[in-house]
Amino acid sequence: ETVLIYLWYIGHQTASFWDVADRFDISLSSVNRIICRVTLFLSNLSPQIIKWPTEDEKRTIEGHFRESGFPNIIGTIDGCHIKVDKPENDPDSYINRKGYYSIQVKINLIDHFII
Repeated sequence: ETVLIYLWYIGHQTASFWDVADRFDISLSSVNRIICRVTLFLSNLSPQIIKWPTEDEKRTIEGHFRESGFPNIIGTIDGCHIKVDKPENDPDSYINRKGYYSIQVKINLIDHFII
């Protein structure tokens, strides 16, 4: 249930702790404890999951991006949704988590900015 509560909370960006407490019939202090505990757990895992690539890995990754027409790129770090009109082909694939049609734009990380 802890994971379910956490996933529901992060999946509903406008939800307050009150909303979570009401939905799952738990106290506000329980919501706070669950959110803090799971966030801390995930944060402690980050060094094992998130790592900077080695120089050799950077060259390999950059080569793949270059072949796709994106030179000097070693990865994407963020993105945003650009609203679009309802596409004629496969419109359901364009609905984002907020419920509107969009295409996702990625922001690329250029290797000479990596420290």
